[in-house]
Parts: sequence; structure tokens; C-alpha cells
Amino acid sequence: MADCRKAAFHRVNLMKLFLIISVGVNLCFAVENQKVGVSKPSLNSWYNEISKPDCRLVNFSPVPETTQSETIHLESAERMEYCVEGRNCKAAKPGGIHKKNVRIEIHPATTALAGGPGQMYPWEYNLFKICLKGYRLWVEQIETAYDYRILQRNEGHLAIFAAEPGPKLAMDPDPDGIGMESFGYNAGIKAFEIALRDKWSGYYQEKTEIRVALYKDGFWSDKKIGEWIFTEKVSPQYRITLAAYITGSLGSGKYYVRWKFRRLDDRVSNAVSVDKGKTQAIKVIR
Repeated sequence: MADCRKAAFHRVNLMKLFLIISVGVNLCFAVENQKVGVSKPSLNSWYNEISKPDCRLVNFSPVPETTQSETIHLESAERMEYCVEGRNCKAAKPGGIHKKNVRIEIHPATTALAGGPGQMYPWEYNLFKICLKGYRLWVEQIETAYDYRILQRNEGHLAIFAAEPGPKLAMDPDPDGIGMESFGYNAGIKAFEIALRDKWSGYYQEKTEIRVALYKDGFWSDKKIGEWIFTEKVSPQYRITLAAYITGSLGSGKYYVRWKFRRLDDRVSNAVSVDKGKTQAIKVIR
């Protein structure tokens, strides 16, 4: 009887030991799983402003005194969109509608104030862009004769942007500064003659470059006879005769020229080429 009890006791102890070992293994396995477990990354989310700007262009010609633009009425609705991980962007609830009454005030330049050669040239201008986007209001210089410092002040419900000139900036020359007076054919000397007028010759000191290309009208395509560059002393009028530059017989037909000019005095304006297009075709009988 005693042997049976002892054997039963040992069986119970063995079962307890087995259970303890089994639980221990499961606990270790659970701990190991925790060590190598990977959590899911959190999603990044943000708001983008998608308000549409309301913009106007304001142009000023040269003025001798402080001048304001007319009152400009700007209106922009504040809009946002909500994005998750750069995907599935959805428009959020619209915000408020912002309204502004604005003017641009431009101050004239003097030599001392501008730090440059002085007043604007007659063909120059100042082009600004004023915008309202949501609640943000700003002014940009698009093409200006000076590097302006822009200051904002408020007069009641009116916002005024004052543009004070800084250093002088070179602008492109007036594209209409040099124009075609006449293009024709002189049968007496058998030559094409060109007359140009320069209405701003008094403002330039350096020479003017004129590029001329002569063409003959063709049935399928036009034939280029030649192209020449003339560097002329600045003058109210330029006269060019092409007879000495054309080789061979031209023959009867219709002829025209394409021409460009470039101001070489970059102290007054940028030395860029201005394309003037082509003249009317003239009939020549040889």
C-alpha cells in the first residue's frame, strides 16, 4: 500500500514538473515573440493650402510725382485639403472668404535716391502684380525700371503698397524705337533701298546694329538671297543700300526683307536683339 502511494506521489510530481516546463517554454516563446515583433508605422497626415489667388497687373508709365493706382478689389476663399501619406487628398471644409481693397503707390526717382543715372527713359515702365491668396496679400515686381523697396500701410480698410525706387535697372529697348520708313527697289541703280527712323536716337551714344535678310517669294518656298549686318552710328535715320552686297542676277519676282536691330549702348538699355519681322513684298521686273 505504501509503495502504491509513493508511486502515485511521484506521478503527480512528474505531471507538475511537466506542466511547469511546458508553461515555461510557452512563456519563453511569448517573450521571444515580443522581442522580434514589428509594430505598424503610424500614418503621416497634413493639410495643404489650395486657395486660388486673385491677382491683378498694375502698369505705371514714367511719372514726375507720387502716383497711386485706382482701388483694386481682391477676393479669395480660404481652402485646405487633408492628405494622408501623400494619397487620398480630400478638400476640407471651406474657410472664410477674404476681401481686400488695395492700391499701389509709386514714388518718382531722383539721381540721389535711385543711385543710378536718374529719371526713367520715356519708353520704360513699371509693371507690378498684386495678389490675395486666402488671407495672404503681397506685391511682386514683374518688370520695373528700378529695384523698388515696397512698404505696406493701412488707411482704414484700404491697404496701400508704396514702391520706393532703389538702384536703376536696365530694361529692354523700345521695340518700336526703330521703325521701317520705306523698302523699295531703285531701278536706276538696280538696288534695294531701306530707310529706317530712330525716335530715341538722342538717348543713345553707342552704335546701332541692324541685321537685314533679303528673300524672294517662291511657289513652294521662299529663297534667301543673303543676310547682312550693318553697324551704324546712332542717327535719327538710317539708309541702307543692298546693291553692293548682292552677287548674281536676281531676276524678276517679288522680294521682301526680314530685319532686326540691337542697341549696343547697354548703359541705357539691354543689348538684346529686337525682331521686327518682315516687310511687304515688292514686285521687281528685270
